[in-house]
Amino acid sequence: MSLYTILCVILIYIYSLIYISFQRLKAALYYTTLKISNELAEEKEVTLSRQVVASIAETTWSQCQQFAEDLEMFAK
Repeated sequence: MSLYTILCVILIYIYSLIYISFQRLKAALYYTTLKISNELAEEKEVTLSRQVVASIAETTWSQCQQFAEDLEMFAK
């Protein structure tokens, strides 16, 4: 096996680990959003559809990504 092939395999493995970590983080964010939304909906005696909760979670995810990019740029 060439060095190039080994490096490619290592990079693919690292990428898959990062991807899995992001997916787990996103799932945790969705779960937390769902839990908080259910608590607030129960408290206010309203119902929220899954689409609303998913939209809130996606908006939060996008905002976190933007904060991370801003922080990265600020650090440079």
